[in-house]
Amino acid sequence: MLAQRLSHTARVVVISQVGLLRMPRWRALPQPKHAAFYECCYRYCLAQSSLYRFLHAVLPIEKELRFIEKMLAFGAPQHFVLRKRAIAEQAAACIAAGVSQIVTLGAGFDALALFTARAHPKVSCFEVDTPAMHHHKMNVARRYFTEIPDNFHAIGNDFTKRSLHDALSSHPAFSPEKPTLFIAEGVMMYLPSNAVSRLLEDIRALCPRPFF
Repeated sequence: MLAQRLSHTARVVVISQVGLLRMPRWRALPQPKHAAFYECCYRYCLAQSSLYRFLHAVLPIEKELRFIEKMLAFGAPQHFVLRKRAIAEQAAACIAAGVSQIVTLGAGFDALALFTARAHPKVSCFEVDTPAMHHHKMNVARRYFTEIPDNFHAIGNDFTKRSLHDALSSHPAFSPEKPTLFIAEGVMMYLPSNAVSRLLEDIRALCPRPFF
């Protein structure tokens, strides 16, 4: 079932966003304009998974954040949230410098591409994720937004069956001529070295003209 293929990592990031926003000490860290979207993602996960509903019942979200710290590292939730902010700021700077195409790899429930597409109609925004997470993300997006922006393109792709190059180059909205920002947040660590090399080679082949 697709509900069984919800990304636990994607959910941890969502919990970090939602949980820190509820804590007076940390509520300034999450991006306010994305807060309601991540709350929608959190509720969606609860509706999809009996495991997540059980955790929600026995662990208040503040305690689950502490559990995440014990499992990963002290300050992990804050790291996830601040990393999102840093990437969003870098993406905004790139758009200001002339980037007109953004590709997010392994986006999970990340809000950046959707909100960027809404704020910048002339910027083409792509997400490439597993078919299951693509399904879940689009379910949330359709529930949250009245209308999905025309310049937002989500692609469900199994990299064991189709390369990044094939997934993007075959998409009618993707242009190798546009200055493009690729975002691979927390992706490379899950891939073997040969897959990382292939991914970087695909990015170079997809956008042969460097942008500085």
